[in-house]
Amino acid sequence: MNTHGIRVRMTLVCLAAAAIGCAGSKPVQVQLSPGARIGILNLVGTQMTHIEMAALRYDSFTNAYPVGWDLAGFLTRRVETELGSRASYSFVPIPADAAPGWARSMSESIHSTANTWLSGDLQRFLSRVATDNRLDLIVTVSTYQTGMQPPDSCFEVYKSDIPTQGYGLFTRSGVLPQNQWVPLGGDKARAFANVLVAVFQAQPVALAAYAYAPCSDAPLTGFPWPADIHFLSDAQLDALRPAVEALAGEAVRPALAKAGLLP
Repeated sequence: MNTHGIRVRMTLVCLAAAAIGCAGSKPVQVQLSPGARIGILNLVGTQMTHIEMAALRYDSFTNAYPVGWDLAGFLTRRVETELGSRASYSFVPIPADAAPGWARSMSESIHSTANTWLSGDLQRFLSRVATDNRLDLIVTVSTYQTGMQPPDSCFEVYKSDIPTQGYGLFTRSGVLPQNQWVPLGGDKARAFANVLVAVFQAQPVALAAYAYAPCSDAPLTGFPWPADIHFLSDAQLDALRPAVEALAGEAVRPALAKAGLLP
C-alpha cells in the first residue's frame, strides 16, 4: 500500500473511532466544577518483579515477590493530593472486580486505549460506574507489560529490548566486577515502574489524557553487590521501594496537567 493509501486508511479508522478518540489525538481539556465527583480506579497489584539478565544468558531468571508496599494506595493518595490542592472535589474509589484476571484485562484495555482506541468492555464498565456513582471524571492507575505496544522497554541488552511487567527490579550481572581497570563492567541494578495514569471523561466515556512513568538509568544506591540475588531478602525489597515509588509517582502530575486539571 502506498503512502496515500495508508493515510486514507488511518483517516477512516480515526473517523470510525471518533466517538471514542483516535490514538495520537491531542489531550482534551477537562472542565470541572467545585464539588465534582472524581472516581479513581486503581489496578496496581501487590507483586513486584525481579528480572535478572546474566552475563551468560542461560543464567538469567525472573522472580515475583508479594510486597506490602501499598504502591496502589501511594498513587491514589498522590492523585487526591494533586487534585485536592486545586479545588474541593469528592473522590470515589472504584472497586475492582474480584474475578480472576479481571484487573489484568482492564489494565491491558487501558494501555491499549492510550495507543489505539477504547475497547467496548472498558467503555461499558466505566460508563456503568460513572452512572452508578454520579461521577464527573474517572482517573485510572494501572500497570502494563512492555514489548506489546509503545512505550518501548526501559532496558536493552545487545540491542534487544527486555520486556518488563508491572514494577520492580532489573539487574544485569557483568562478566567481571567493575573496578579502576574495568570501568564499564560490573553488576548493575535499576528500578522500573511501568505505571500508566489515564484521565477519562465520564459522560460520554472518552479518554482525555494520559501519562506514563518515565524510565531511569540511575543505579540503585546501596544495592548489596556482590550478593546472592536469586532470592531477595526483605531488606533488599524495602531498599527498592523508594526508587519504585519515585518513578511511579512521576506519571500522576503529567496526566492531570495534560487534561487541564493542573497548571
